[in-house]
Amino acid sequence: MTERSLGDQTEQKESFPQKIAGFYFEPKRWESERMYRALGIRKLKRLLPETPPYHLKSLSLDNVIKFEKKTRFNESVHTLCVVTYMSIGIGIGLISRDPLNIAIGGATAGTAGALTQLPLIMIQRYNRLRINRILNKAKTSQPTHL
Repeated sequence: MTERSLGDQTEQKESFPQKIAGFYFEPKRWESERMYRALGIRKLKRLLPETPPYHLKSLSLDNVIKFEKKTRFNESVHTLCVVTYMSIGIGIGLISRDPLNIAIGGATAGTAGALTQLPLIMIQRYNRLRINRILNKAKTSQPTHL
């Protein structure tokens, strides 16, 4: 990220990869805490072990921002796992040199990856929705300096 100073204001310019990541990680219109609760995310969170366990120790702005970054990292890891499953499936299909096996291998492994990783991705997105609510409250409660 580059910074440009405009008088008293400092403008930060995001790079293209940062814009893409920001778009991906930003909660979508259709996402809500209520939707994830209806899907049973809170129950699922209790069933799954946390490795390593991480919780907000306090609601300080610094801790909340660190926690939000951890959710981005964790979601990235689980998304990469899905891509890896698909790549392995396609690779196995390529060995046979049959286009049907390539498609079936990619679809089967991709589905397996999605079924195992999607709940974990959803937990991270649910956590980020909750964190963004806290961050938005903090932004609106702090006076702005123009």
